[in-house]
Amino acid sequence: MKILFLFSCVFMFPFLLLAQAEEAEPDTSYQYLFGEAFILGDSLIQMAQSDSGSILSDSVSFLAQFEADFYLSDSIFPDFGSYKTNVFSERLLRQPPSLVSVKIEELVDYSLTFVGLPYRFGGTSENGFDCSGFVRYVYGKYGRELPRSSREQVHIGSTIALSEVQKGDLLFFKGRNSRSSYIGHVAMVIEVSPDGKDVKMIHSTRHGLRADWLSQEPYYVKRYVTARRPGLNPP
Repeated sequence: MKILFLFSCVFMFPFLLLAQAEEAEPDTSYQYLFGEAFILGDSLIQMAQSDSGSILSDSVSFLAQFEADFYLSDSIFPDFGSYKTNVFSERLLRQPPSLVSVKIEELVDYSLTFVGLPYRFGGTSENGFDCSGFVRYVYGKYGRELPRSSREQVHIGSTIALSEVQKGDLLFFKGRNSRSSYIGHVAMVIEVSPDGKDVKMIHSTRHGLRADWLSQEPYYVKRYVTARRPGLNPP
């Protein structure tokens, strides 16, 4: 009997250690979100399962919730590649790119395909644009309807300080008469300088559709009025 007991202990000991090791393993799952691999801990898995029954990388609603609520969660850890361990150091995860900001990038890229197109007074198509017709056309391709004229567009969205503008924001200027209080021109921001002190804008001008750094255009610097963020509807 003693021999049998000792044999049982020796035989079962490795399996007990293995079971303890498995119990110590945190409930994690490797998922690829926003093009990067993450290890998702208990709380995020439970949220995902309650939302859709499983973690689905193509679930837009879940990704939106992930972006909004969990990008600083202590239950999310970067995947360190081939080196896997049961002990994780808490790290602040950088915020994933917004689903809306991805669309803005696409919008900007699309707008640049028209550089060089001749100006057309009253133009609203790819045959030629005026300034407001151009931004209206580009935004319209991404589901955001804007009014026809720059004087109407300036009332859409929220006012943004020039020092805080981002890609996709609209810049409004006076027309030829710099003493006038009326809006006469609109451009769209396509780039912000690294120091945040200059912006590159795309606009349809009398010289055609072009991209310019604002600081290098004294004509427009003198006539600048305000910036607005019309925004895009979340996908």
